[in-house]
Amino acid sequence: MLLFSAFTAAAGFARDPITFSVLRFIAGLGIGGVLPLCVAHLTEYAPAGVRARLVTIAAVGYSVGGDISALLGKALLGSYGWQAVFFAAGAPIVLIPFILRFVPELLQFLLKKKRDAEVRRIVGKLAPGLQLQAQEQEQEQFVVPHEDEAAPIGRLFEGGRAFSTLMDSAVQQEQEIA
Repeated sequence: MLLFSAFTAAAGFARDPITFSVLRFIAGLGIGGVLPLCVAHLTEYAPAGVRARLVTIAAVGYSVGGDISALLGKALLGSYGWQAVFFAAGAPIVLIPFILRFVPELLQFLLKKKRDAEVRRIVGKLAPGLQLQAQEQEQEQFVVPHEDEAAPIGRLFEGGRAFSTLMDSAVQQEQEIA
C-alpha cells in the first residue's frame, strides 16, 4: 500500500515519460501485492463459514475500487489537471498506521520469525476457549504445516498447467490495459 500510494503520488511530479514510467512500475509492484495479501489475511483469519464469501467480496471490491477511482480521476482531471489524479492516489497512506496497529501479521510469518508471544496472543483471540499454557510452564509449540509452505514458482507450470498459467497471466495483463 505504501509503495502504491507513495509512488503513484510521486508520478504527479514526473517531468518526463521515463521518470513517470519508472514511478508507475514501482507503484504497480505495490498494488500487485495488495490483493494477494488481503486474500491471505482473509483466508487465515475469517471464520470458515464466511471465508469464501469474504474473499469474493474482496476480489470484487478490488475491481469496483478500480472503476470508482477511474471515475474520480476523470472528475479530477477536468477540474484540476492530470497531476491531481496521481496526488489523490497518495491519500491511502494515512491508513497505514491503522493497518499496522489493527491488522495482525500472518501466523505463518510470525512462526517463521519465532515471534511466539504474538502467535499466542492472536490464537487466544481466534480461539478464546483454547487453554494455552502459561509462559513459565512448558508451552505448546506452534508449527507451520508442511502443505502451507511456499511452493517454488515452477509448480505453476507442472502437471499440464503451463498453458493455463500463461493464459491467465495474459488475460490479467489485457484486463489491466483495458
